Amino acid sequence: MDENQLDVLKIRHSALLELCTEGPSGKRPLSKDKLKAAGTEKDFLVICLANEPRIDFYLKLLGLQKSFQESVQVPPTGLADPRLAKAYIDKYFEEVKVQAAKVDLSQLRDDVEKKVLDSATHFSGKLINSDVTEAFALCVGGYQGQPHVSSRTILAGGYSVPLDQAKLDNTGFFQRILKVLEKDPLIQEAEVEETLLAAVEAGAKAAFARRGEKLTPSVDHRLRQILVPSGAHYIAVSPLASGGLCVLFDRAVAQIEQAAAVAAAAEQEAEAEEESEADQKAIVPRRLYPRLDFPVGGAIVRNVSAHPKGAIQRPLFFDVPVRRPDLRSVWAFVYKPLKLFIPQDQLARYGRYIEGLPDSIRESSAFTAVKVERAGPIREIALGQHQRLSELAHNLQEIPFREGDTTRSIDAALLFEKRTNPPDSLDLAVANGRFDRSYAQALAEAIALQLYASVRIGAEKRPLHQTDRGRIAGAAQKILENVL
Repeated sequence: MDENQLDVLKIRHSALLELCTEGPSGKRPLSKDKLKAAGTEKDFLVICLANEPRIDFYLKLLGLQKSFQESVQVPPTGLADPRLAKAYIDKYFEEVKVQAAKVDLSQLRDDVEKKVLDSATHFSGKLINSDVTEAFALCVGGYQGQPHVSSRTILAGGYSVPLDQAKLDNTGFFQRILKVLEKDPLIQEAEVEETLLAAVEAGAKAAFARRGEKLTPSVDHRLRQILVPSGAHYIAVSPLASGGLCVLFDRAVAQIEQAAAVAAAAEQEAEAEEESEADQKAIVPRRLYPRLDFPVGGAIVRNVSAHPKGAIQRPLFFDVPVRRPDLRSVWAFVYKPLKLFIPQDQLARYGRYIEGLPDSIRESSAFTAVKVERAGPIREIALGQHQRLSELAHNLQEIPFREGDTTRSIDAALLFEKRTNPPDSLDLAVANGRFDRSYAQALAEAIALQLYASVRIGAEKRPLHQTDRGRIAGAAQKILENVL
């Protein structure tokens, strides 16, 4: 079909062209190259109809392109009238739904299982290096030993992480599976039968159960970094290896910024009640979180991810907070021994806890009693004190001690020199930055002593027992040893 013939068809069916759009948003006009592939008027109409979002979903999910093309007929009049164009689309939307009802659901389930196992991933090496072909993996089930936020820890927490593609599927089948799994609004618009959705979900679930069959042989642990100019220096940034995690961040930020925009609009409306309508200004939501343009995937993002360009290429970035060491605590440590500070709310909470313990536990320091103690407020107290001393140790390593025009390191030798009494084992452990079993024992005993001196029980303000002190020290030591 030459240019003149194509232009004639565009005019003849102009309303149909306006209703049949493409792209992630479903609002982009059909490309000229796609329309030029038409050899006849019928081909032109098939291309238009096949790009109507609801019809497109059925065709690519169920592979109905051939039978659908055979069913399309050229109307006796052009489709320049929006009403005629809409009626024409509705007719073939109903036709494709009839064809969808005849699909073998068992075969669909098997096809989905094979496609998900072959193409689905939570981790994708392509987001780190687009040339990677095998670095991808499904992480369903998760791994709970990681302390940071990741696809695995989110899945282990019982939440859903959107799947991504391990390889580009030019048929569009896998992308439509994702729409079903993510409960895309298009599913409701397309009036998809529950039996069909259940078949897709069952196929995906069966693939997840077989994830061990598709293992990544080797993944380089090194992160690929992109250097971004920042003044006279550079900022090194690394892409996330999970497109689904990018999407979760993008959705969360969009919700926060939308809520802020709604709140701002409500506030402005309240302030402008007495103003005329002409004087009121439109609310323009501002970004609360900065983004960077991140060239992941290059010009064609779908080569590395099935997710929208905005979520993959414009992620959040975070500034590292500037450390401001507590100089007063450092200078005080040079001259005076450590003194634990346990907040009043923790002391009160511990008092209520220990008052409720049965006598069989309070009068014992055996293994069972220590185990019960470890489950109580002592854990928060022990970890809080360890965090404070760890921060102090870091500051000691970072800040030099000044004497006139000279400086020296804050170490054990300086403590022996400056203090009236020799430093104890806990002070020496912090000064040397050595957090081992002896440190855990010394800190646990210091915590037990502080609680023994500070906590009072009941209206009579009774002190703790000596057995309480031994049990507290044993529990705190075990807690500290587990984190060192």
